[in-house]
Amino acid sequence: MSQKPKVSNPLQKAATALREMRERLGFDRAAAAEGLPIYLRLLHATIGDAISWGCKRLSLGRTALEPKAALGAKPETMSMWLRHRVPAMNWVARGIMNGVTHDEAPERNPFKVISEAK
Repeated sequence: MSQKPKVSNPLQKAATALREMRERLGFDRAAAAEGLPIYLRLLHATIGDAISWGCKRLSLGRTALEPKAALGAKPETMSMWLRHRVPAMNWVARGIMNGVTHDEAPERNPFKVISEAK
C-alpha cells in the first residue's frame, strides 16, 4: 500500500479529506455532470432495487413530492402519536401539531393510458 504524503497546510488537509470522502462514497463528478442530478439517480436506484427484490411497497417519505409523483408515487395518509410526561404539555403539543400544514402531493400518472379501440 502506498504511503500518503504528509500535508501541513489546513486547506490542503481539508481538500485531501474531501477527496478521500468522495472516493469512499463513490461520488464521481463526471457522472454527476452528464445526466440526472444525484437525488434523482438515487431515487431511481432505490426504486430499481425495490423492483429487483420483489418488494410490494416502497415508502419514500414526504419530502420532494414532485419527483416522486412524476415516477408514479401515490401519497398515503400519515399520523403521529406524541405524548409528553407533563399532561398540560400534551394539550399544548396537540394545538401546535394541529397547526402544522404540509403541501399536498401532486396527482400524476406517468403510465400511458391505452384506450380500447372501437
